[in-house]
Amino acid sequence: MKRLDIGNLLNGVLSPEAFSAVYAGEVLSHVTSLGKKGASASIVLVGDEYIFFSKSNLERLVRYIRAGDLSKEVGEYLLDALCLDSKVRFSGDDLREALFELADTEIE
Repeated sequence: MKRLDIGNLLNGVLSPEAFSAVYAGEVLSHVTSLGKKGASASIVLVGDEYIFFSKSNLERLVRYIRAGDLSKEVGEYLLDALCLDSKVRFSGDDLREALFELADTEIE
């Protein structure tokens, strides 16, 4: 998954539908790996860009997930990626904590 695409999604430049279409195979492979006993399921982000995560990005992401514009699987993969990536910068510690809490929540 490209950091540039994540940033474009979070900033409203790339639609959730286009984002999901590009990464459907990657997310399916990840979900399949999670279902295998004893297997690991890595998340790989590429690109030199940093992702600057703001409150409006969180609100947009939550809106996409709640509306079903991003599937449960894409939403969970993206949340995990944002939490684990060393190139994500948060506008505040409270925002970072909110994202981690959301990532730990089961999406219905």
